[in-house]
This record gives sequence, C-alpha cells and structure tokens, in this order.
Amino acid sequence: MNGRGSPRAPTAALLVLSILVLVTIAVGSVSSTRDFGAYNPTWDGTSTLRGWIDDSGGGPNVVLEPSRYRTLRANGTVAFVVAPQSDSRGMALRRFVRRGGTVVVMDDRANRSNDLLASLGADARIDGAALRDERHNYHSPAMPIATTANTTAANTTTANTTAANDSLVATADRLTLNYGTAIRPNGATTLAATSDFGYRDVNGNGTLDGTEHLDSYPVATVETVGDGRVVVVGDPSIAINSMLSRPGNERFVRDLLAAHDRAVFDYAHGEAPPPFALVLVVLRRSLAAQLTLVSALALVALAVRHPKSISNAVSRLSARVGWSRRFGANADASAVPSVEDDELAAAIERRYPSWSRDRIERVVAASRAARTGGEDDD
Repeated sequence: MNGRGSPRAPTAALLVLSILVLVTIAVGSVSSTRDFGAYNPTWDGTSTLRGWIDDSGGGPNVVLEPSRYRTLRANGTVAFVVAPQSDSRGMALRRFVRRGGTVVVMDDRANRSNDLLASLGADARIDGAALRDERHNYHSPAMPIATTANTTAANTTTANTTAANDSLVATADRLTLNYGTAIRPNGATTLAATSDFGYRDVNGNGTLDGTEHLDSYPVATVETVGDGRVVVVGDPSIAINSMLSRPGNERFVRDLLAAHDRAVFDYAHGEAPPPFALVLVVLRRSLAAQLTLVSALALVALAVRHPKSISNAVSRLSARVGWSRRFGANADASAVPSVEDDELAAAIERRYPSWSRDRIERVVAASRAARTGGEDDD
C-alpha cells in the first residue's frame, strides 16, 4: 500500500460525501413528490405538463398568488388548476375568467372543486362517484376511454347536452381516464363522454348493481362565464406524466394549449412549490430580484478574487461607525465594567465610620486612577 497516498483517502471520501449531500439537497429543493405537483418528475407528477406550459411562453408560467391573475392578460390565456386544494381564493380567478380567460379545472373530488366551480360562476359540477366501463376501456374497466365529437362513434345516445366540436379540442378524438368521475353539465357543453356502457360505481364495489345503470356519461365540459370559459375534466390523472401517453390524453391537453396564446400552471389553489423552484419563479418574474442576485454574486466573486481589498474595506467601514473603539482589541480600560465611585465610597464609610469625607474621597479618587491608568488622577 502506498503510504503517501493513504492520507488522501479520507479527504477524498469526505469530498465525495459532501458532493452527494449537496446534490441531494439541491434535488430536494427543486423537485417535489406531491401528487399532481408541477415539479414532481415521477409518474404521478405533472412536470411534463409544466414543461409544455413553459414552452408556450408569454411571461411567468406559474401562478403562486391569486393576485397574480389581476396582472395577467386574460384574453388568450388558459390556466390549469389540477387537483385544487383550496377554493377560498376563487374570486381572483373568477374575475380572470370574466375578463376573457380560460380556466381548466381537473379533479375527481366533488367537494373542494365544486366549491371552486361555484365561486367561478360555472354551472358544471363534478360527480365524485368512480366511473367504470366494461366494454370501452384501457386494460381495465376503471380506465374508461371517452370519445369526443371528433369521433363518429361519440355521444350516440348521451342523455346530457350533445357534445360540440369545440375549437378547444380540435383534433383530440378520445380521452383515457384513470379512476375518474363523471361531470354533471347542468347546461354546459359536453366535450367528451364515455360509451353507452359506462356506469357510476356509487358503492365502490367494482360491479354494476343496485341502482347503478349503464349510460353515456360526460367526463369533460366547457361553458361560457362572462367573456371567458371554464373547462371541467373529471380526472386530474390525465395530466400526470404516466397518463399523458395513454390514448388521446396528450392530444387533448395540447389542443387546450394550442387554442390559446399563453398558459399558466395554478399553484394559488394548491401547495407551494419546492423552495428552490419558488426562488426561480420569483427571479423569473422580478427584475429587482434579478438585479439583487447579480449584485450579490458580483460581491462574492470580488471577495474570492480580492479578499485583502474586501477585508480592508470592511475594516475602514468598521472604524467609521465606531466598532473598533467599542469592540476592538485596543478598547480603553474604562469600557471594562467596574464598581461605581459612590458604591465604593459607601462601602468604605461602612468599614471605617471614623474617616472623614475628604479622606474617603481621596481613596476613591486613587482607586479610580488605578483603574483608568491615572487619567482621572487629581
């Protein structure tokens, strides 16, 4: 074994470990594991959709706060709200729609999303019961394949509003759900519906029984609200990374993007993005933040290249504001805490009650002179 090389081994191992830790922290800061998260690159994330939205251009592509909708150009902009966690701030989104924006709400849960739809002024509602189709599906009845008006077989006997060949889905001919649910149009236009063999699995036992019956159920609708539109899709899974490759899903989403000039991903009604991703979003839309970062990096680079100059500058600044006088090594002795003169005089008077006042004051003065190096000596 080479004796000279062995001491380097711990250093190299520490360096490798440090790099791994930093990489892990960086990845954790920029990515997410949240279901339907725009920064989640795994199978259940929507990072692919966010990438398509980023490619659409047109300024900031992630909405972090509802107030951001006030500054967005509504006409020609579509906002994707996937599996929303909150409906409490829907009024800003409502005004965005009424000014001409399009909002796409994707969810299979009835409560929160229906509250959000109500706050938007939309009539369509999410049913909530699992939707199954034993005949027309993708490998499983729990994954029904719905068809659009672009397919001749679509909506042959649907009991709801007849689907229209809306420009929003100009080329998509189908949509593959994954444990999705039906949409109750309530007057909205149906964009996609299951075959006539679909049914709502109300009791969740995976079998057609009881009051459940076969029918064609809408799974995507669109309606006009003010000058804008609200699209409702009964399954957020069509937007996740692993489902975009299923029959019709990518084309459906790309049709929605192609029908608009700009697109944004809504985080205002969900959990916040990862820390570093949040920083990137803020930097991207704020010139002041960009200038601050550039200035900070310039100072760091200057400190690395000219450490002595920076040290001298800091020393001069410290001297100017008085830090060196108060905290420096040459601070005078008077800054050291000491017994006050009157306290010392009182102590001497108690110890030597027969001493005159003049004598006590001379002793106190001598003590003070000894503490201060004679500066106060009479």
